[in-house]
Amino acid sequence: MPKKKAKKKLESGMVFHALKLNEQDLRHLRWVLSDHIEDQKHLMNSPPANGQSPEEMLEDWVIARDFMADSMKIIQMIDKVYPEGGE
Repeated sequence: MPKKKAKKKLESGMVFHALKLNEQDLRHLRWVLSDHIEDQKHLMNSPPANGQSPEEMLEDWVIARDFMADSMKIIQMIDKVYPEGGE
């Protein structure tokens, strides 16, 4: 008897399924991600916090940059399917 194929789990243990979004969902996701990008830009341009070492400041900057880049990649994927302003 053939073995059943198990769903592939991510390292976190979360099962990943296909996600279907309509145009309204995509507009809202783009809006949320755009806001997230602005927040990350603000964090990257902020002066160091009191008592923050240069290494900690750099680490915070790199994390903000990575979050911003991830959001931008998702927006690019959305734009391929539903260009901004494309009603």
